[in-house]
Amino acid sequence: MENLRVDVATLAASRALVLDASWVYPPLNPAGVDVRARYREAHIPGAGFLDLAALSPPRPADVAAIAPPTPASLRAALAASGHGEHDPLVVTDQDGGVGTAPFARLALLDAGFADVRLLDGGMPAWAAAGRPLTSKGAWFAAAPVMGGPARGGRFVDTAADRAALADGCAEVVDARLVPTNDGVLPPRFAEVVIPATAVLRPGEVIEETVDGARFKDADALRALAVARGLAPGRPVIVTCHFGVGAAVVATALELAGVADVRVDRDSVLGWAALNPRAGSAR
Repeated sequence: MENLRVDVATLAASRALVLDASWVYPPLNPAGVDVRARYREAHIPGAGFLDLAALSPPRPADVAAIAPPTPASLRAALAASGHGEHDPLVVTDQDGGVGTAPFARLALLDAGFADVRLLDGGMPAWAAAGRPLTSKGAWFAAAPVMGGPARGGRFVDTAADRAALADGCAEVVDARLVPTNDGVLPPRFAEVVIPATAVLRPGEVIEETVDGARFKDADALRALAVARGLAPGRPVIVTCHFGVGAAVVATALELAGVADVRVDRDSVLGWAALNPRAGSAR
C-alpha cells in the first residue's frame, strides 16, 4: 500500500475513518445530482459525509464554487467523530475518488491530519468488489466557517503563481477542465488567463475502468509529466478555475513522483483579483 491511496481490500480490513467528500459544481450539474441524498441512500458502513459546501469559505456572490475549508473548520467538523490527527483517514467520492476527494485530502493534510489517503476507485470500486453499502448511520461532518492559518501548505494563494512566473522558481500548470472559462465561470472572467508554463487537464490523468474512473498508473502519469516538462525535482503550482480540478492534477503529479506540488486555492478567481485588467475583480 502506498502513502497516497488505499485499495478496497485493505480499507475493509482497516480501522480508518472513511469520509465521502462528494460535491458537484452547480453550473455543471444540469441533472441536479444531490450528493447528500445519494450519501444518505448508500454509503460505506461507518462513513461520514464531509460537507465541503457547508465548510467552504465564501466565494464571490456570483461564483457557486467551493474553497478549501480552513484547518479550524475541518478539525471542528471531525471533533465529534473522536478521530485524532494521527488516526487514519480515507477520503472518497461518488465518482471514483478522482472528483472532489483529492481536494478534500489536501485540505485535511493542511489541517494537520497526518494519515489521509484516497480510496482507489472510490465508491464504484467498493460496490464492484461486493462490499456492503448502507443507508443507516449517516452522519455529516460540518461546522461553522472559521478563520486561521493552514499548517501544511498544500494550498497557496495566487500571488505564488505570479512570483513563480516572474522568477522561474516553479512551473505553473494550467489544469482547467477545459481551455476556456466560458460556461464555467461568470462572463466577467471570460478573458482571464493565467500564463502557465505547462498544460495538463484532469481528463488526461484519469482513465475509465470497468469499476469506474481511476487515476492512471504511476508509469503513465510519469510519462505525461515528462512530456509536459515537469521534472520530479522541480516545484510545481497547479491552477484551474477555482482549485478543485487543480487538486486532481496535483494528486496525479504526486503519484508520478513530483515531490513539491501545490494547488492555487483561488486560481482564475485569484488571478482576476490580482490583475484587474485581465478581468473584473468585483
